[in-house]
Amino acid sequence: MPLRSYVVKGLNLSNIALMRYITPVYNRSGKWMGMIYIDVMGKHIYNTVKMSIMDRAFKVFLVNNKGFYFFNPEWEVEENLLTASDSPENIGEVYSKEVVSQVLSGKAGVVMDDDKNLFAYMPVFPTEMDKSFYYTIIQMYPKNHISGGANDFEKLFLITVLSAILLTVFMGIIISKMLTNPLSRLKRGVQLIGKGNLDYRLDIKSGDEVEDVAV
Repeated sequence: MPLRSYVVKGLNLSNIALMRYITPVYNRSGKWMGMIYIDVMGKHIYNTVKMSIMDRAFKVFLVNNKGFYFFNPEWEVEENLLTASDSPENIGEVYSKEVVSQVLSGKAGVVMDDDKNLFAYMPVFPTEMDKSFYYTIIQMYPKNHISGGANDFEKLFLITVLSAILLTVFMGIIISKMLTNPLSRLKRGVQLIGKGNLDYRLDIKSGDEVEDVAV
């Protein structure tokens, strides 16, 4: 279940719990013994998106299904803290209704606004069973990034679209795995422990608090 699907100013980005997974534990006879839960921290996803912005010609955003930002490259960050600024908290404050409705549709695609800015987007579903909540990765290419002479525009536009789609899909796969891999390993470990294998150690290499719980 989502704990925090977007961030607001003043939060410490290194301590954001993005998702919480809860799994019941049963013994061999099927008796309920308790619950185990893990928190998937958002700092690694935040850093993944941040590191992906190697080309300053485009912008990468990560929002929830309501349009609130989880990552905005225009934020000011000091020592992992979001400082007060005039940056918007929702893409609806910046872009047209048509663009927002397409981006938040829960489907992957490409759309261009009235200013000829190009948006490539892809949803990321934390769990396969629940499609009502998701994140969306957005890449925005400004008009001047794909502008050129009349003979070159079509070629540049096609290259930009293909590049945007490929990079968006690649980032979506990475973030999706970051959310789901710890859960899969947790379920496997809980099943073994529930069958009586009390010596089994949960091996969840996430690099954060999830790994601490596993130990």
